[in-house]
Amino acid sequence: MKKIFLVPVIGILFLATTVIATEDPNGQPFQALWDAIANLQDQIDNIQSTPGPQGEQGPEGPQGETGPEGPQGPPGPSAPLNCTTVGPQSGTGKATVNCSVDYSVTGGGCTSYGGPVATEIKHSHPQGNGWFCEVACASCGVQAYAVCCKTG
Repeated sequence: MKKIFLVPVIGILFLATTVIATEDPNGQPFQALWDAIANLQDQIDNIQSTPGPQGEQGPEGPQGETGPEGPQGPPGPSAPLNCTTVGPQSGTGKATVNCSVDYSVTGGGCTSYGGPVATEIKHSHPQGNGWFCEVACASCGVQAYAVCCKTG
């Protein structure tokens, strides 16, 4: 009776081994599984997903440390500035206004009048110790102003 039972068991084991071995052409069933896993991992690694919508802003982080002290800046004026506006000096198309000898020009500006509503100011800049203005309309009136300052 032992022989009768043993023959079918051996036959089943033989068939199972043959079926498993035929799953892989090289006769290595576990290698076939590892190859399939590696193939799946390659597919996962190559998935390109579309990013979703941006999430809500997170909570504010803690205050950072104070940075290092910066270098010393240049010295300021030795005394408060004493400034005045000079002008207007009027002209046709162009105008210049100058600061007196003991003052230095620190700024200026222009206005135009007597021409089109939007008369273009072509030039507005320091010139010498004063301010120069020129408008696009040569027959229009222009006024120049200068901001003149001295220390002490």
